[in-house]
Amino acid sequence: MSSQVTIRVRQSTPAFVGYYEPELIDTTYFLRPTSIKGIWRWFARAVVAGALYDSNLLCGKEDKNVVRRPTDFEVKAISRIVGEKMGLGYSSGSKMGGVSKYKIRVEVVRRPQERSASSRRVWLDGRVRELQRIGLLTIHRKDEPPPKLAYFLNGEFNIIIEPDSRLPSASRELALRTLLLSLSLSGIGKGSRRALGSLDVIRVEGLSIERDMKSFLSKTRELALQLVKDNARLEKCKEEHLPPMPSIASRKVSNDLYAFQLYRTSNMNWEDIHNFFLRSIRCKKITGNFNCQDDLRRNLEAWILGLPRKQKPPGHGSDYTGYGMDKDVERRASPIFIVYHGDSHWFKNGAGAYISVFVSGDWPKRIYWYGGYESDSQPLDVNDNGEKLSVKEDDIIQATRHALQELGRYLNKKPHGVWP
Repeated sequence: MSSQVTIRVRQSTPAFVGYYEPELIDTTYFLRPTSIKGIWRWFARAVVAGALYDSNLLCGKEDKNVVRRPTDFEVKAISRIVGEKMGLGYSSGSKMGGVSKYKIRVEVVRRPQERSASSRRVWLDGRVRELQRIGLLTIHRKDEPPPKLAYFLNGEFNIIIEPDSRLPSASRELALRTLLLSLSLSGIGKGSRRALGSLDVIRVEGLSIERDMKSFLSKTRELALQLVKDNARLEKCKEEHLPPMPSIASRKVSNDLYAFQLYRTSNMNWEDIHNFFLRSIRCKKITGNFNCQDDLRRNLEAWILGLPRKQKPPGHGSDYTGYGMDKDVERRASPIFIVYHGDSHWFKNGAGAYISVFVSGDWPKRIYWYGGYESDSQPLDVNDNGEKLSVKEDDIIQATRHALQELGRYLNKKPHGVWP
């Protein structure tokens, strides 16, 4: 491994990366090092959590508001392994202290084109594309001017990383592999889980890695398992549960689902798969009608695509439609990541989308469905006496299963399984 690693990336979809104001872009770097570090740490935690879960060391606990969350001791163990042993440091709000042992900088190789959007209709490559996520970000009152959201496309960049040579080589390799994994399975910026901000890794210098995603993930997991074995001081779990956080693990959570599953599809363009999260588009694609009762709506399970999922439709006054949760529960982002790559991406599979699915227990116990009027609003689960019942692990598994089935119908083809 070299003292400097250079990763050349090329944009495959437009990026909406905020700056000191979220609607602006940083025209010096475009790809901000802080944004890269954010997804890097997220995936590093998921890789370490996956190694712990596969080792039966990540147990979690039931919470009054959440189905299952990590214990304080587990959170500290993961933070210590990621922050100290892998050298990625701690978040600014952490009491544990410690900065990253990796210097990271971005060079602009080909300056991207700069554009702005004020609605979900975005002009790209000579035609209008409709992007559901951008539509949500540009919602405004009728008596206000529409916001302008800046974005950039068709850029090429070098991401240059200089690791601290005092870190053990295996720790450095694992950390750099998780960076490449994050760039391959997630975009950067707004809509990064929905195919926006996707980057093709077109060259890697200073680090020897596999060209096949399955082999790359398996080798990365082996390094994580060894690091966890050497550094985790946690007790074995007494019972089997869902992982209490998103985890890149190879362990099954049901007869047909793993804690983490990676799929790939090549039969759809990136705008279509981006819009899978909008029910009207799903309905149109599956039934030919924008207004339908798809399985996720019929079973009131669309919350699995992320929470909250509610809005105020025209003519309904202050009443919402969609899904919400108790005020003292944090937002729960989608457990489904979609990223789009072109033919030049490092892992040679041709153009297409990678779909990552995380099955974990960190969901609110109480999820509410709003029918558009207060009288239609109700908790999703009620017994015969009208009392609230908690969402359970089986509900999470079932909703994930139905979301994947729905995605297969939307794609008109079952996605190809890549890992495990």
